[in-house]
Amino acid sequence: MMPRQSVAAWVWMVSMVLLAIGSREALAQATAERDSATTAERDSATTADVVIAADDRRIEAMTRVDAAALDAILDDDLHYAHSSGTVDTKDSFIDLVTSGRTKYLEYEPHQRRVTFPVTGIAVMAGRADVVVENDKGRNAFTLSYLAIWRKVRGQWLFHAWQSARLPPSQP
Repeated sequence: MMPRQSVAAWVWMVSMVLLAIGSREALAQATAERDSATTAERDSATTADVVIAADDRRIEAMTRVDAAALDAILDDDLHYAHSSGTVDTKDSFIDLVTSGRTKYLEYEPHQRRVTFPVTGIAVMAGRADVVVENDKGRNAFTLSYLAIWRKVRGQWLFHAWQSARLPPSQP
């Protein structure tokens, strides 16, 4: 039987060996992840451009009142939360735009930043200057927004939107 001090020393030594082995494996994994991240960063820059191009098509479909284009780019599970607090689905949003109840007269995006938290999901944060016409008249405002895009069968679809009106800028 080993004395208690010897058992404790043996456990400590085995722990250190396992830690060293684990550290070596962790270092190898971290190096692989770093190399993969470098490739992923290059790929995500290209993919960000693709998502921004899809966003441009969405904006064009809204301002030109193109129901077919909206239907093609909006996700079936769309959750569109307007800055007013009203929430639309894909069908209700297309109806809102195509019925003329809300006309997007101008839409100028700024500061679009795209990140990819997981494969197949793009998070876009930005600002946009928007001019709309509805039953309240013509309104011009700046929005801060968060948009979620989802890749479905190789195509980026507009999945969710949440926006807030920013106060008018002071001269």
